[in-house]
Formats: sequence, structure tokens, C-alpha cells
Amino acid sequence: MIVDSLISGALVYFVGAFLMNGLIALVHNPPELGSFLLLFLAISLLLRGYYWAEEEVEFEL
Repeated sequence: MIVDSLISGALVYFVGAFLMNGLIALVHNPPELGSFLLLFLAISLLLRGYYWAEEEVEFEL
């Protein structure tokens, strides 16, 4: 339990730092639309995978 909370806290911290660095870079040097969409897709897939890992799924046969 403690390890899970530490891992999730570290993940939230690094994703937040990554997003802030991305926003600062976007303000100073606006990229093309394609690279921005790829960045958004990567972040959304990361967060979606994190939320799927948090859910407890039970299979009944």
C-alpha cells in the first residue's frame, strides 16, 4: 500500500512536471500541430493506462 501510494505520487509529480515543461516550451516556441497532437495522445494514453491499472477487475467464469 505504501509503495503503491509512493509510485502514484511520483507518477503524478513527473507527469505534472512534464506538462509544465511542455506548456512553457509551447509558449516560447509554438510547434506544428502534428507534434502537439502526438504529445496530447501520449499523455492521454499514459493517464488512461494509469486509471485502468487502478481499477480492480474481477473475472467470473
